[in-house]
Amino acid sequence: MILKDFENIVGHHCSSSAIRSLLAFDGCPLSEAMCFGLGSGLGLFYSIEEKPTEALPSRRFNGRAPNLEGNFFELFEEPLDWFKTWQPEQVTQVLAQQRPLIAQTDIFGIPYYDDVHFTGHGLLVVGVEDNNIYTADIAAEGFLKMSLDDFKTSLDVDMPPMLSKYQYAVAPKLDSLNNLGQADLDDKVLQALAKTVLYMLEPPSSFEGIAGLIAFAYDLPNWKTLPDRSWTARFTYQSIEKRGTGGGNFRYLFADFLEENKSYLQCEDEVIAGFRDVALLWTKVAQSFKTIAFEESEAQVDELLSQTQQQLEFLAVSEQQLFEHLYVLIQRKVS
Repeated sequence: MILKDFENIVGHHCSSSAIRSLLAFDGCPLSEAMCFGLGSGLGLFYSIEEKPTEALPSRRFNGRAPNLEGNFFELFEEPLDWFKTWQPEQVTQVLAQQRPLIAQTDIFGIPYYDDVHFTGHGLLVVGVEDNNIYTADIAAEGFLKMSLDDFKTSLDVDMPPMLSKYQYAVAPKLDSLNNLGQADLDDKVLQALAKTVLYMLEPPSSFEGIAGLIAFAYDLPNWKTLPDRSWTARFTYQSIEKRGTGGGNFRYLFADFLEENKSYLQCEDEVIAGFRDVALLWTKVAQSFKTIAFEESEAQVDELLSQTQQQLEFLAVSEQQLFEHLYVLIQRKVS
């Protein structure tokens, strides 16, 4: 049983692609950039792992905010009712009612991904057959299959800030979005942007937002002695440039969101160009980490870490200025 007429629209990022596919299924299409922005998707966190493993490097990094899916549906007053426990019978019951399920997962438990802990991966459950499910996932244009046991493993993870256990729910149908006028949609854009700006400038912890970027830069000299330095650097490269970011640590996707709403937001071209510039610098930072991952000369590693630390410090200043500019822009709109 696979949902009739459901199309998996693969884009740049897992969660924004999932929401875009869901909205198209329900007859209210939005661009991926709009889904990402309305979910207040841009963010940043840096984590120092106390017990690194072959599947979990010593440092974890992500340029996205937690709970993009939850943010999106809450914005439209249809908050996701996460199951929070394992309820496999609900999968069949929900699909029988012609609704998909939306989930936040750890790819470690998913057989068509590599054996690494990468949390907050968004997907949709769109079909069921015996003890297997079918997913609409960014990994393929069609549908992918995994067992219910594997799905349970992918959900049974508590790794903040990106994932809590059993974050899966019935995907709401946003009838309100179909009937939303442009002025109301513009208001949603402003609310979502304000949430992003607040997260970056006043994050919930010292390892998130701009503060997290500063912590990242400050900690970088310690990478020289990491026992898994090569793996950590390679994973960081992937987290910035690959693994569903759209390149440039999600900043290109965010710039597209600003571009799409430029007229309403009265967002200057210089600000949008600024986010594209920092996206390009993030790509350069990613390449530095890729080089560090395979560099055998300790002297060269020292130099690369020093250069990359300077790049991160520059990024912190640049992003601080850009988000402060957006804050002023938002205040102008609400006054």
